[in-house]
Amino acid sequence: MSGPPTNIDPSDLFLQITQMPRPSRLVPFPRKGPDGEPVCQVAFWVMTQAEKMGAISATETWVRKQLKDALASATEARRGYEDLYANRASLEILFRAARHPQDLTKPFFRTQKDIADHLTQDEVAVLFNAYLRLEHELGPIVTELTDTEMEAWLLT
Repeated sequence: MSGPPTNIDPSDLFLQITQMPRPSRLVPFPRKGPDGEPVCQVAFWVMTQAEKMGAISATETWVRKQLKDALASATEARRGYEDLYANRASLEILFRAARHPQDLTKPFFRTQKDIADHLTQDEVAVLFNAYLRLEHELGPIVTELTDTEMEAWLLT
């Protein structure tokens, strides 16, 4: 891999990088209409580090609020905490990563509550898996894989 260009100031180079569009992809929404086709498409973009940390923080805050009394007994609450955390984390990530198909600056979902109240568990799982696939396929990690590692990864 070549190093950074020498004909541009590092701060200008970083500014150019920050202005590049994020990797994104359209995926079919996992609910079918009367014609048997997906009712729409949803766009996903790869989340920034700040968005990911916001999702983690919001998840922790929400779960602790839900289990405030149960957290006193860590042994009894552990299973409930883990299940709630995993489920809420998927909502927080979908809320931040799902974008309007025609305008990526706009979120697809209005709130995390809307996702929880109107989508089935399977629909959330399908969308979450679509996001994880996007993150792995379009993220920079794949550029670091050897051919053997890439083949093994594609088989999983």
